[in-house]
Amino acid sequence: MSYEEKIKELMDDAERAIKSEAWTSTAISYDSAIEGMHRYLIKQAYGVDVGYNWRKIQGELERKGFKIEDALKKLMLGFAEL
Repeated sequence: MSYEEKIKELMDDAERAIKSEAWTSTAISYDSAIEGMHRYLIKQAYGVDVGYNWRKIQGELERKGFKIEDALKKLMLGFAEL
């Protein structure tokens, strides 16, 4: 299954959760979809898969020689705070 299909499936799950008023499930589904889109962005921009610890990802990419855009750094820090 491609990233796009996985994200679409997560978004569909979130929509079903909203309709059934399962708020926690809705939040988790949307969070997973947004993180998936972010991982996909990193994969497309840098050609590497990243882990799930957002506090370490920036350092991992920089150690591999990648210069990270400021906007992407802010997104990663935001995910790390969640």
